[in-house]
Amino acid sequence: MQQFSTVRRAPGHVMGGARPRASVIDQRTTFALAAIMFTLCAANASPYWWSSGFFALFLIPLALTGRGVARALSAALAPGNAIITVPLVVFTGVSILSTLASPTMESLRSTLFRCIFPFLIYLCFVGIEINRPKLNIIMAGFICGAAFMFARGAFAYLQEWGIPDLQTIMWARFDTRRMKTYQDVTVGNLAQMGSYAILVLAPMVLASVHWYRNWLPRLLVSCAIALGVANIAFCGARTAVLCLVVIVGVAIVSAGARKSILFLALAAGVALLTASEWMPAISDVSFLERFAPSLMTGGLDESAEERRASILVGLDIFWAHPVLGVGPGNSAEHNFYSIPHNSFVHVASELGLIGVLVFVFINMVVFLKTWSALRSASASPAAMYRLIWLFGPAMWLLYGFTGIPFNMSHALLWAGIAHAMLGLSSAVVVPSPPRYGGTLSPRGHAFR
Repeated sequence: MQQFSTVRRAPGHVMGGARPRASVIDQRTTFALAAIMFTLCAANASPYWWSSGFFALFLIPLALTGRGVARALSAALAPGNAIITVPLVVFTGVSILSTLASPTMESLRSTLFRCIFPFLIYLCFVGIEINRPKLNIIMAGFICGAAFMFARGAFAYLQEWGIPDLQTIMWARFDTRRMKTYQDVTVGNLAQMGSYAILVLAPMVLASVHWYRNWLPRLLVSCAIALGVANIAFCGARTAVLCLVVIVGVAIVSAGARKSILFLALAAGVALLTASEWMPAISDVSFLERFAPSLMTGGLDESAEERRASILVGLDIFWAHPVLGVGPGNSAEHNFYSIPHNSFVHVASELGLIGVLVFVFINMVVFLKTWSALRSASASPAAMYRLIWLFGPAMWLLYGFTGIPFNMSHALLWAGIAHAMLGLSSAVVVPSPPRYGGTLSPRGHAFR
């Protein structure tokens, strides 16, 4: 990374000049934020009483009072942050109106756990002023929570299936009886596990490349990433595999031209050397039957056809309830396939026209901010920091084009993970204070 000098003092920028230490969040608030990230990422809601993201709610008052509610609101409405904050508030308001129009316990719970509680989590993180050591604590909570989830899933899978071969990995997900333990100890659903893995892997991959400079933390993060990739293989979600390819591509691009060429050359060399191992596997009929059945003699991808049918039913529901939809979380009562396998149709059927327009706007803002950060990442440490935390929500929303990110267990608060990442993307990273007095050394800078 380049040496970073003082830049304008605005949320989302990394500071290279000195600031009053009083503006940086204290140690108690730092650990509260780290605990929130760990709890959200490690929770699987089964059993509810010990492995639940719900416990993150008890940490919200500690984090908000630690940084100050007024300061949190001011940061949320600051230039650059308001463009995300305002649509999140409007989306929450539409959800409340839709709940009032179609009052059920499900719609009430969905509004609380998809909108209200995640927004409070967003307020805990948005625009925080923090130095690199404290940010490392929060990042450690996030990575440890994800690693805990991935390790739990890997242990359950290997306990049931042993060391799997390619055929087992491809077809195990269809054995619902033997996959039940894996689903119970992860997130309860294989497609949702793919969504979760993409959400947390995206920032972890970029952090392993650009954030950590020492070999030991980079090695530990790489081990967590390997567990995450293994879980994508175990759950067998095709959309997750495609999103993983995007994540690797963005990591290569963000590394800059020189490193990208070296990485591609290395990858090509490894691919050529191991071609005898993987070429027969991907050209095998069973591989194509699993991942591209429409190319085979049957010509029918049943999964794709079911997704298409669920989307059509979702559109019918939207046309029947165009104003406020059928209420948050009430899709399963109206859709034979439970929910539409497209987040836009899903939101439209549950929240109506205004809700889906706001949701589209949120998608556009996140994608545009991510693209802007990616374009500048190789030359700007500040942009790279923003990219690390914007990349997770961007990939999560991208997964929703064919997946089901808004259909989650209430205890998981996955929306809270995405909201926390959006908040962290606007953090102001200040230099660490010099350890032995004197002036700030290069080690005091947020990026080196």
